[in-house]
Amino acid sequence: MKKCCLLWGMIFLCLLLVACQPRPSAEETLRQALEALKAQDQQKMAQYFDVDMLTGEEDSSFLLSGFDYTQLLKNFSYEILDCTESEDTARARVSVCNIDMSALLSDFLQRYMQYSVEDSAKDRSEAERQADLAEILNELLQQEYPMQQSEVCVDLTYEKGTWQIVVDDTFADA
Repeated sequence: MKKCCLLWGMIFLCLLLVACQPRPSAEETLRQALEALKAQDQQKMAQYFDVDMLTGEEDSSFLLSGFDYTQLLKNFSYEILDCTESEDTARARVSVCNIDMSALLSDFLQRYMQYSVEDSAKDRSEAERQADLAEILNELLQQEYPMQQSEVCVDLTYEKGTWQIVVDDTFADA
């Protein structure tokens, strides 16, 4: 009987301690999400926001096999300027700096067009073409591209015991 009471007491105490954990701040959650984004940690990113909304794609068929996407964010930096939090919503102003993706995309499209008209590209399998395109992108990322800094407002909602980042076009484009 004493063991049973002791066991139930320990279970009650554990539940009480878990229930009394402090609510995480929206700013700390945003910091963790941006670090996961920088590291391209898909599992952690999924905890904080809808990754499909962030990439603008519902499936991963657009991804190049053999390409390390962390290279796109190797110079990514951010600073959370301020964060205001209410009961179940928050808004943060974030300064984001990364390579100018429009310049990179312009160079990539130019190289892609050259590649696509080559006779040798027509005889290659889909996997080989993807590997070639990944190599082109890797080569381009060895070049210096200008940095682009922007300031974005990031909205968060508190749902089911955790903060979630609302991904809109402004956030995804930054």
